[in-house]
Amino acid sequence: MAIIDLGSSTKAPDHYTQAGVGTTWQEWKAPGWATHASVQADAAIYVALLGSTTPTPTDGGAVGTHRWTQPANTDRSYAIGRAAGGPVHAGVTMSDRVFVAAQSGTATVSVMFESRGA
Repeated sequence: MAIIDLGSSTKAPDHYTQAGVGTTWQEWKAPGWATHASVQADAAIYVALLGSTTPTPTDGGAVGTHRWTQPANTDRSYAIGRAAGGPVHAGVTMSDRVFVAAQSGTATVSVMFESRGA
């Protein structure tokens, strides 16, 4: 599947649902203002953030062993970007991308980007 690019979104929060997410990574690019990504799916999924795993995940790439597992029908929030007013650490790049893959079969996945204070 193609990258879901919400990088230029000016809506906060912004939400996107994708049906048919398979067992390879589907990538969502976060808006620059986003500090958190909430992920929900109707099936068990894997989640990874850009910069949080080695090797780095890629859209359509194989799921490796460095990922979070998330049960079906649960909602989890992941910190991404730099929290508003939060510190900037030299040499640290915060994730601006969320990768999701079904553990088996396919899943309908919803990702909501939001901005929360520090």
